Amino acid sequence: MIRKPSEYQPFEKEDTKGFVYKRILTKDINNLPVDIVLLELKQGAKRQALVKTEAYEYKYILKGSVQYLIDGKKYILRKGDSLFFDGRLGHTLSNTGKKETHILVVYFFISSRGL
Repeated sequence: MIRKPSEYQPFEKEDTKGFVYKRILTKDINNLPVDIVLLELKQGAKRQALVKTEAYEYKYILKGSVQYLIDGKKYILRKGDSLFFDGRLGHTLSNTGKKETHILVVYFFISSRGL
């Protein structure tokens, strides 16, 4: 299966200014959904509140830099860095760079109700 950027489906996941989500692909694997998303963070974009997701999350920084706060610990990621964590832990992120940041996100949902 091939997906072109023009086929990515924009969707609103949260009401946070500067966060643009584009769904690349959603697929059930062993009866559990896997969601592959491109997240674009505008310069200065920041989520204030901690969130939790019923999924394990994989992040790969395609462009820019970002700060994650996960379960009270800070992580700075730059282009080429990646991160895997249990999304059920409280987490938030912000674009710490001077340019837009692009992140490839893969959600491995823990139950079929995850999406």
